Amino acid sequence: MLAILFAAAVLSAPPDAPLDLRDDFSGYAEGAEPGEPWFAEGLWLVRDGKLYSRGVGGDLRLRDDRWFRRVRVEATITVRRYHGTGWKIVGLGIFHDPEHFWHAAMVEGPDPDRRHFFELNQRQPGRWPAMDGATSIVADNTGYDWQYDHPYRLAIELQPGEIRAWLMETDGTIRSQITHRLTDPAVQDGSPVLRCSSLEAEFDDVVISASDYAGSPEEIAMERPPVQV
Repeated sequence: MLAILFAAAVLSAPPDAPLDLRDDFSGYAEGAEPGEPWFAEGLWLVRDGKLYSRGVGGDLRLRDDRWFRRVRVEATITVRRYHGTGWKIVGLGIFHDPEHFWHAAMVEGPDPDRRHFFELNQRQPGRWPAMDGATSIVADNTGYDWQYDHPYRLAIELQPGEIRAWLMETDGTIRSQITHRLTDPAVQDGSPVLRCSSLEAEFDDVVISASDYAGSPEEIAMERPPVQV
């Protein structure tokens, strides 16, 4: 219900209005894709009052895809099973476009070790991970061995000149935290996104806040000169 009210508010809000959303996924039909305000690029559905990802096909993004310079995303995530023998991730992101984004994720390495750790990484054109414009200033316990069937609270927060991420227990106990200082050409604005690849995982109690409007894909498209035929 909260997400439905959010969608209605977005339609009537000015372009630079702050973004605030809480969603516990209790207001969607069982077995359905989450509707407004979400846009699913992969296999995402609601099951037993939680958001469930099959880990294939892409991210879950907001239809409100405005970019902000101040963004915080939190969610409770439980990993249930894995697919394949390669790299696997589940977490939260701040997305500008497919070649410019950050994510904070629980990671499982490829077979045979399938090592578990926590990362805060950036995508730059043609490269992953990339630290262009980013300097790591905190990297606590990034090799934390997270476990299947155990709920964790993840958070990612972008502020001017800095991005931070936390892997926590649901009571707030910090298991790992990472901070990067940012300068150009680091990604320094974007919109919230939920990410899952090659893992099956449940998401619940998503909280999003964003402010300091930085534009939108629609504005950029309108500014492009017309194609000459």
